[in-house]
Amino acid sequence: DEALERRRLLHKAITISLLALLPGCSETGYQQKGNSVSFITWDEAHGRREHPVTGADPRSFQVLNKQGYAKDRLGAYFRWKKIEAADPASFTALSDHQAKDRRQAFYEDQPIAGTDPASFEIIDEQWARDRGDVYLQNRSIEACHPPTFTLLEENWQRDRQCVYNRGRKLPDADPSTFTILNFWYGKDERHVYHSDGRELAGADPKTFSIAKPCEVCGKDALRCYRFREVVPCAAK
Repeated sequence: DEALERRRLLHKAITISLLALLPGCSETGYQQKGNSVSFITWDEAHGRREHPVTGADPRSFQVLNKQGYAKDRLGAYFRWKKIEAADPASFTALSDHQAKDRRQAFYEDQPIAGTDPASFEIIDEQWARDRGDVYLQNRSIEACHPPTFTLLEENWQRDRQCVYNRGRKLPDADPSTFTILNFWYGKDERHVYHSDGRELAGADPKTFSIAKPCEVCGKDALRCYRFREVVPCAAK
């Protein structure tokens, strides 16, 4: 019944809290015990879990950052997964989620195709660039001008030639006049854009604004919008 369920949930919460106070219970990351290597995770839903790093060589095993990368003479690893394409001799961790070797760069355990490791650099935990492109996680965005690429607010980005939303180019956007309105909308002097990377057809950028308090609603001198849909202005 309801009372029994409440007692069960309370008992679970107390148990998790007490376990968290025990030394090493909530400690996560790489751990070596004798001839084995494991990656430890911990969360409230599952508690402590131990994931074997299959195939690791304990004698040469080297933790590069405790929550991300490691390597040994046989390979490189992201958490408990072996990175099959990696060269362990030249493998270097750049962050908890990004790494490179002499041939290419990686996001977590996935290679980033086409990267130049010599010029590869981190922008933040999800973004990186090299001399030829910008990358969101392990995906190339085919940036217009990688050297000037900048992260803006609310998932928008810009370089000297293009504007983006989460790596998607905004068609015909003018970076010199682009303005962020909120997470959902941005505009330049000729267009209004939705966060899906497409132009809001028919919208007037000169008069377009957010129809507060509705953050997903916009309005201009002629129409009202909800997300991408034109709606009656009285229905906002």
